[in-house]
Amino acid sequence: MDAGLRLRCDCTRWRLPRGSTLERVNGINARALAPAALRRLLALPVRSVAFAPPPSAATLTVHGAFAGTQVGKLHVALPVPVVDIACGGHHLLLRSAAGHVFACGRGECGRLGLGDTADRAVPTLISSLATSVVIGIACGREHSVVVCKDGAAFAFGWGEGGRLGLGIDADNVLRPTRVAAPDDVYLVGAGRESTLLVGRAGGIYLCGVQHLSSAAHDDTTRLCLVPTLMPWTGPSDHALVAAIKAGDAHYVLLTTTGDVYTWGYGGAGALAPGVVVTRNEPTRVAGLPKIIKVAAGPWHTVALGRAATWVWGDTGSRPCTVAAAVDVACSRTTTYFVDPARAVVAYPPCDGELLPPSTPLLGAGGDYVAWISRLDDAKHQR
Repeated sequence: MDAGLRLRCDCTRWRLPRGSTLERVNGINARALAPAALRRLLALPVRSVAFAPPPSAATLTVHGAFAGTQVGKLHVALPVPVVDIACGGHHLLLRSAAGHVFACGRGECGRLGLGDTADRAVPTLISSLATSVVIGIACGREHSVVVCKDGAAFAFGWGEGGRLGLGIDADNVLRPTRVAAPDDVYLVGAGRESTLLVGRAGGIYLCGVQHLSSAAHDDTTRLCLVPTLMPWTGPSDHALVAAIKAGDAHYVLLTTTGDVYTWGYGGAGALAPGVVVTRNEPTRVAGLPKIIKVAAGPWHTVALGRAATWVWGDTGSRPCTVAAAVDVACSRTTTYFVDPARAVVAYPPCDGELLPPSTPLLGAGGDYVAWISRLDDAKHQR
């Protein structure tokens, strides 16, 4: 993010570059709305106004089984400031402040987007995206998807089942390939065998394996080889979709007014507390206060409120009891919470010495956890 004035609302960050217009970080132009008009637009209070300096130099730390090997604790210095991390089963993507994408991990199936299937031990620039400004990244188990500021979405990796949205039940796709979405895209998500796209006109599109509920069977599947519009009319308050996440077979979205919607496979209880049926369309999760962030594990869902955290679905152990948290990331077996003091809490508990004393940017996938920290902070973690 460039230096300038930054405003933070409940679910959305906005910036005001010096002498420029107000625009949303994910690329939606607010057409020079003043802060007062912004509050009316989103019906949300502005939480803070602060000068945002350029991101500092940082390091990537990975702990766990990554790229097919038990890496222990790996530190890699990053050549550029990083503002986002997305984690797949054995690979990850990093998005720089300038909108460039770097990939590392296992290269099988082309999931790194580097034109081959070779592994990369250090983050490597995806050169075919170098002329684009990427605003969103997501990783499935064996594929990746990115979205650019101009609304174009690109997918790469293992394409079985149509998960890349390229119109065919593809094999390996080694480089980022344009997805023919019916609308300009501004958010992306990736599940085990599917990809989600959110269009600027409000439509939600799914590519890959879709889980369906029918009168005869609670769960059947069909393949969506191209982006397929989900049957959703949108929230009644005309809010925007602020975030979208995917588990192995269920999907979670968060609106700018703090409501949570889920759909997909429901047998593990990941759609809502007490719900074990499969749902074909996004359905609001009742009984929650205003939520500020959501995450999806393989078979469970996490929702962060201002004073409490909600977890439902199959977490692989006893129910999770975490009070307040400000960030969350889910691996295959562990959910990592960042508490208000910026300390990382793992559930189920693991060796605290393996986790940073505080974390600026957290991600998890497969059997590993990864975080971005300043170089000075990383020295104290060794």
